[in-house]
Amino acid sequence: TKAPLAARADDQSKVYGDDNPALTGKLTGVKNDDAITVVGETSATRATGVGTYPIVPKLIAEVAVLANYQEPELTDGTLTVTQAPLTANVSDETVEYGEPATFEAEFDGLKNDDEPSVVEGALSCEPAGKVVGGPYAVECSRLSAGNYTIAYDGGSLTVTKAELKVDAQDLTRVYGESAPAPAYELVGFKNGETRDDAGVTGDAECSIEAGSDAGTYDDAITCEPGDLEAANYAFVTGSKGTLTIEKATQDI
Repeated sequence: TKAPLAARADDQSKVYGDDNPALTGKLTGVKNDDAITVVGETSATRATGVGTYPIVPKLIAEVAVLANYQEPELTDGTLTVTQAPLTANVSDETVEYGEPATFEAEFDGLKNDDEPSVVEGALSCEPAGKVVGGPYAVECSRLSAGNYTIAYDGGSLTVTKAELKVDAQDLTRVYGESAPAPAYELVGFKNGETRDDAGVTGDAECSIEAGSDAGTYDDAITCEPGDLEAANYAFVTGSKGTLTIEKATQDI
């Protein structure tokens, strides 16, 4: 009587974008060292995405040899396609203190002529520091791609000083009386900070250039940075102030 014969395809795995591995199998029931071999066949190719795919065993032998065996019992194997590594090379960025940083990424490791558009999500990077200084290392996340596992490389953030303007305030005095000391306002604080929050030290240098008669003197008051200092800010002369000299009251 005919002998039983069984063939099972071996399970295999490969990385997305790679060639298929050799698809092998195992035979059970071969007699007399008959010339029977088994190979596997699958629909998966280099371009096939991540997932599992059947490997169908196929017997190779002369018809006359197989005639001595029962209908072969064939058992499929499984080809597992795993994600390929993809590197996101993160940009180095410079921003002013208090401003958001936008990072970009270029990709190394795309397979099968894939375009960067296969990567989904919005790149998010958290710097190790946000005060003036750097370059700070960044930790990035939120990108994904079905056929890739993404690793982030590089990226840094350098923070420069933000600008604080020293705006002179308007003054009013009565003719013949001494002028009050000029005042100024600091404009441009970030993150809702105040002078105290920002650690501002020193004082501005203000000057008045105007006539002595009653009248309105536009742009007569200037306040320069003087010795103002703060870790995260640079100071510049801002808007000028107006001096108004009111007429004195004359008693009759």
